[in-house]
Amino acid sequence: MTAAFWTVFLCGVAVSWGGWPWALALGGAAALVVLASRLRNPDASLRGLMVMAIGCVVLAQGLGVLSPKLMVQAVTSGLSLGAFMLSLQVLSPAVDRSDLVERVGRVFVRQPPGRRYYAISVGVNLMGLLLSISVIPLFLTMVRRTLDDSAVPLSPQARQTIRRRSASAIQRGVSMVPLWSPVSLVIVVLSGMFPDMAWHDYLPFGAGLSVTLVLIGRWVDRIQNPGTVGLAGFSTRPEPKPLLALLAIMALVPAIAWAVGEILQGPRLLGLLLAFPVVGVVFFAAQSLSIGRSPLSPGEVSGFLRALSARFQASTRELSVFLIIGFVSTLAVPIFRQLHLGDVLVALPVAPELVLFGCVIAALGLSVLGISPLITATLIVDLFIQPQTAQVHHALLILSAAFLVGHSWLVSPVSYGAMSVSRDLGVPVREILIRWNLPYVICALAVYGVMTASFAWLS
Repeated sequence: MTAAFWTVFLCGVAVSWGGWPWALALGGAAALVVLASRLRNPDASLRGLMVMAIGCVVLAQGLGVLSPKLMVQAVTSGLSLGAFMLSLQVLSPAVDRSDLVERVGRVFVRQPPGRRYYAISVGVNLMGLLLSISVIPLFLTMVRRTLDDSAVPLSPQARQTIRRRSASAIQRGVSMVPLWSPVSLVIVVLSGMFPDMAWHDYLPFGAGLSVTLVLIGRWVDRIQNPGTVGLAGFSTRPEPKPLLALLAIMALVPAIAWAVGEILQGPRLLGLLLAFPVVGVVFFAAQSLSIGRSPLSPGEVSGFLRALSARFQASTRELSVFLIIGFVSTLAVPIFRQLHLGDVLVALPVAPELVLFGCVIAALGLSVLGISPLITATLIVDLFIQPQTAQVHHALLILSAAFLVGHSWLVSPVSYGAMSVSRDLGVPVREILIRWNLPYVICALAVYGVMTASFAWLS
């Protein structure tokens, strides 16, 4: 299976760069091997995606839109998205043995009750750029270790409350990352639809919305959860050196992605596919040098490859999901266009921004049924960039897709965050989605609605 993972990654990079037929065929075969390995024990979400993929192929054939060119585009999209997921894993060998990451994370976690929610929200936002969704189990572990190391014995109720509030802050922080991150998954998907997309065009709006949502989340948290007393021994003094060092490492990701795109004259996705492996290898090599080992020694190289292979094996489910989502999202666009919803939207007697708001609400509802928000976000963006559809500001369209994807993770029963928190805290997923996350999502929707109405009024 390791060979299949590497084939998917390398062929995904190759088709993103040059679209070579040999890379498409070889990568497609490797992707089928990965999917076949998951058929032995598929979960509900994977089964649903497979059924959706087959249904899209049949429906596209029935509507007369299926063509060799469309299939090539669909396989290319699936390989590119799968390769991006694997590229994130190259960071893992360095992150897993990094004292720097743990020191920075514990600074955010070890705070008194009044500041812990804000600190965790900010910490997850910042470290989510480098760690992606793997920041969730990292912070959950740090919360558990911090409570175990408390100098004062904690009652079961206090421990439960702190872990619940911290878990809520972690999930909500991850949901905000797509709003401002230039390397989030939804931005990777949208980069193919907006070739001229610039980060600074939507960054001010995304950053402002994120700050507002942190404040809203803290307000909801106070209503949902009782307060707890401060824990003795908790550090409240920030440590700027490790934080600045980690921020410098994280800043390399978008910098290298931009440099690769300029040098190779390739698409935005190509730079992102190569940036994470470069940073991961350099980060690991720097750690080796810091402990007096040569990064090129057989022991270090074999250790890196073993850790990476184990990470690839552990992410088989996620890779399978991303491969299918990329495939389905490409097929769904021409099928969706056959419905001619653009004509219907143009005829509605309301501002297009408010129609967009309604589409986001509908897509959030679909995510509750387990339908991937990446697919619905792609369809919504494609719908509003069609010539016959009333146009909305591109920054609002990008932020709407990012908001939809991030906050769908809070209400979807198959989201990685909800499943991780459920496993760590021993709480049913339904309780996390409905009692913990739904009130916050409703408040976040209200804030997003105000932003949408502001765009409509200004335009």
